[in-house]
Amino acid sequence: MTNVRPAVLANGEKNLGELVADLGSDNYHSVDDLRDELFEYLPEEALGEVGEAEGEG
Repeated sequence: MTNVRPAVLANGEKNLGELVADLGSDNYHSVDDLRDELFEYLPEEALGEVGEAEGEG
């Protein structure tokens, strides 16, 4: 996968294509299914704190 934007996470950037490849599934029924799978796969520190919004401080 070329020209894939990096996924900007709370603990840095990751290649989105590599993250999706790591999930192990070849297809998803919807974008929501892919998002949910990514959220289950990524560690909590990559997603940030619950309720935390960018720019709050």
